[in-house]
Amino acid sequence: MFLAKTGGQASWGGKGSEFEYILYSGNNKEYYPHELCHFYINMLITQECSRLAEEGIATFLGGSSEQPYTYHAGALKSYLAKNPEKSVFDLFTDNSKINEHTSILYATGAVIADMAYEKKGLQGLKDFLAISEKNLKEKIPEMLGASSEESFRTAFLNKLKQYDGE
Repeated sequence: MFLAKTGGQASWGGKGSEFEYILYSGNNKEYYPHELCHFYINMLITQECSRLAEEGIATFLGGSSEQPYTYHAGALKSYLAKNPEKSVFDLFTDNSKINEHTSILYATGAVIADMAYEKKGLQGLKDFLAISEKNLKEKIPEMLGASSEESFRTAFLNKLKQYDGE
């Protein structure tokens, strides 16, 4: 077991090596579902994907920093209420923290994963994973059926309405 105060890691290691399929749990806990989700997410990746999708799906399914997805969505809702000038697209690569538990990038990706899953189930998550880092702004609204940045922002903010803020 790897001991760390924060974070964790899912490591595939080398095929046949003694380090194949090792989960390094974070936050000094034996149970850390976020990292476990990465094992399964990695099985779905067929091409270069974005960090937004990888971390977002892991947060949507397994939470992050010992908090469930709903906590992070609520924190993001509060953050955007205090920062209405923020473009949703700017959130795609912003890994700064809203609070001690919530990364903007992780929470944003989790909300997008939720929207994709709601729209198309597992195929929606696979579609999200198929979007590369350089095509996020173009492909995410398209994946979710939004015709413009504004319609995507509206759909994104509407999704956040169902969560309690901090």
